[in-house]
This record gives sequence, structure tokens and C-alpha cells, in this order.
Amino acid sequence: MNTQVLLSRIKWILLSGGALFFCIRAIGLASSGGDCFGTINPLLSWILLISEILISGTAAIAGVIGLIQWLMFKKQDIEISDKVLRKVIVFTGITAYIIHFIRVAIWILFCVI
Repeated sequence: MNTQVLLSRIKWILLSGGALFFCIRAIGLASSGGDCFGTINPLLSWILLISEILISGTAAIAGVIGLIQWLMFKKQDIEISDKVLRKVIVFTGITAYIIHFIRVAIWILFCVI
């Protein structure tokens, strides 16, 4: 496996790591009952929280699948599934970042300031 392929795979796995962090953090927040924004507008708060869990979880799962494929099939060419995983990680990863920062911005507006 050449260096460019190795760096490409590591890049996509690391990109899904941010989504994994958001998923774990959102699950922790949901299990503790939400934040103070949930007392102001519980419906919007839970919609944002659950969508963050689902979307970031999808990106994280795609990254884990990419890691497992990379570890199991080092010698084989898995370019087609690699391209699909890239699309999934980019779409869901960007969406997870957007939802997370919208939720955090609302939390800062209503709970911190």
C-alpha cells in the first residue's frame, strides 16, 4: 500500500472521529436530561439533540467501517466502497458539525448569556 492511500484512509477515519465525539457527547447530554435550553423550548432542543445523535452516529459508523475494511483487507483493492464511505462521511460529518454548532449557539444564547 503506498503512502498516498495510507494517508487518505487515515484522513477519512480521523474525520469521522469528530462525529463520533459529537455522538457520544449528545448521548451523554440526552441521558442526563438535556440542557437548560430544553426547559425553554423542549421540542426544538430534543429534535436537535436526537438528529445530532443519529447523523453523527452515521458518520462515526462509516468511519469505523472504513477502519475495519482497512485493517482486514490491506492487500485488496476496495476503492468502490471507499468512495461510498467518503461520500457518507463528508455528507453526514458536515451535517453533524452544522447541527452541533447550531445547538451550541442556541445554548450559548439562552443559557450562558
